[in-house]
Amino acid sequence: MIRHMVLFSFKPSVDQDQRHQLLDLLAELPRQFPDMQGFQLGVNVSKRDRRFSHGMTMGFATLGDLEKYLDSERHERFVRENFAPLIEERAIVSIVD
Repeated sequence: MIRHMVLFSFKPSVDQDQRHQLLDLLAELPRQFPDMQGFQLGVNVSKRDRRFSHGMTMGFATLGDLEKYLDSERHERFVRENFAPLIEERAIVSIVD
């Protein structure tokens, strides 16, 4: 199992409606990518590190499945058109589970 994690913070100029719209779109990802397993999305409640306001995790059976998702035109378009314009900072990590 490959666990893919994305931590992110919105740009200060992004209003609450835009934030909710993006979070709703992110929550739809598992329906669009059937190889995705164990999707989770939520607000960062850590008191130790508040650099990122949100995080999401998803699993893939193989590294090939993760790469297929990351390299897909649908994913690339989503990041380019929906995610990147609203995000101030992000960190991405993929680990073998």
